[in-house]
Amino acid sequence: LKMEQERLLLLKENQKKERLMELLTNGPPPPIIVFCNGKKGCDVLAKSLDRQGFPTATIHSGKDQATRELAIEGFKSGEKEILVATDIAGRGIIAAFEDEDATAQVPTAAWVAAT
Repeated sequence: LKMEQERLLLLKENQKKERLMELLTNGPPPPIIVFCNGKKGCDVLAKSLDRQGFPTATIHSGKDQATRELAIEGFKSGEKEILVATDIAGRGIIAAFEDEDATAQVPTAAWVAAT
């Protein structure tokens, strides 16, 4: 499985959001995973992206198992184009795709250090 990845480093908070929006509108097509460094940041970013017309799911340790599974299924089915996750939760996400058929489309990952 191959995953493209872009890391955003040493950017001011407003620059991170601007760069993410640029990636989402002009970058590679979905599915896309956006990693944040905190649960609240995940929730805030996901709501913002959803309001801007990007179907988004969220996964982090603050969500119960059933909610996390629904988020992954919505993302894998294409119902949700973007999955916003904490970097810790991200460790298990790729494993979910490795269980799929080898021809499955693996998400593009954009790292965002949201607060």
